[in-house]
Parts: sequence; C-alpha cells; structure tokens
Amino acid sequence: MNKRPNITAAAASAAALQGWGTSSTSTSGPPSVNLLSTQAPTLSHPLHPPSNPLPQSATTPHPAPPCKKEKKPDAPLPPTYVNKTGFKSVVPPGSKKSFVICLGDDPSDIAKWREERRKKWPSRENVAEKLKAGIVPSANKPMSSDNRRTCNYFLKNGKCSKGDTCTFKHDQEAHDNYKRVGEKREKDRADQLETFGEVRRSEERSD
Repeated sequence: MNKRPNITAAAASAAALQGWGTSSTSTSGPPSVNLLSTQAPTLSHPLHPPSNPLPQSATTPHPAPPCKKEKKPDAPLPPTYVNKTGFKSVVPPGSKKSFVICLGDDPSDIAKWREERRKKWPSRENVAEKLKAGIVPSANKPMSSDNRRTCNYFLKNGKCSKGDTCTFKHDQEAHDNYKRVGEKREKDRADQLETFGEVRRSEERSD
C-alpha cells in the first residue's frame, strides 16, 4: 500500500499563490491578482489644501464704485439791462442790491470801465469840478441844523460852554418848551402836595 506524501498547509498556500500569480489564462479558480503592480487609488480632492492658494482679491469681486450725483444746473440769473456806457447791472440770486459789471474782457470795455471809475473817484480835481458845476454842496457850507441832535446841556440850561463849535444843535425854542414843561411839572407837584396836606390836616381835625 502506497503512502501519500504529507503536504503541509504552508506549502499548499505557497503553491496556490505561485500558481495564481503565474497563470493568468486559467479558466478555473479565482482571477489572478498582481500584488506588486497594484497602485493606490487617486483622490479627486486632496486631503490638504495647496500650499499657494489664490489671493482673496482674485476670488472676491470688487465693490461697485459709488454713483456720482449729477450736478444740477445753476439757476438762471434775473433779467438784466445794459446802459449806454456798455455796462450791465446784475442782481445776484438772494441779494437785493444790484452790481454793475463789465460786458466782457474786451479792451474797449475795460477802458470804459476805468474811465467811469476815474470820474467817480473823489480826487481833488474831480471834487473841484463838481463844486464848480454845483453837483455837490460846498464843504464850507455850515451843516444843516435839522440833521443834528439837540444839545442836552443847552436844552436844560439855555447855554453851552462850546458855543458855535458844539457839534449838536442849540435850539432856543426847544429850550423854552423844555423850561415851560418843567415849570408846569413843578407846579402840578406843588398842587398835589398842597392837596395832600389839606386832606391830612382835615383828617387830624376830625380825630
């Protein structure tokens, strides 16, 4: 009787692995797998972020620029008139006074403006010409008494130490009226005191 050789489990597994690794065309048994050539699967998304990420400005959109307000046109100036000398009178908005301006930068307009200013400038020659023509009153003419205030000292006392050199008005009629009013006031006060005294004396008698 022939005895079969004993095959250990380790030898059997080694033979099986050797047979699976070398025979790729075998139809029976499990498919052959080459353990040495097997590669690890690649991941579409890396586990760690890249070392040089994109800057934030490349991913974040810039804010839109602020909208500029449209400038409203200035309000039209009021109607003006042009005089014969070539100047224009303008009333600015919000003002009650008018201003005379030159029509432009033309040399002739500037010359006219300077001539008008020269005529109005109070130089000695211009003042003398106006005095001769009677346009302005003479400087030596005394000041009108109606435009001055009454001197208080003269009003109360009827005289002033400054005399004619006083800058205020010395009106004799005003002094007389002031004196008359004062005398009447004193008389009325005396009458009131006399009446009060009579009433007081009558009350004492009755007691």
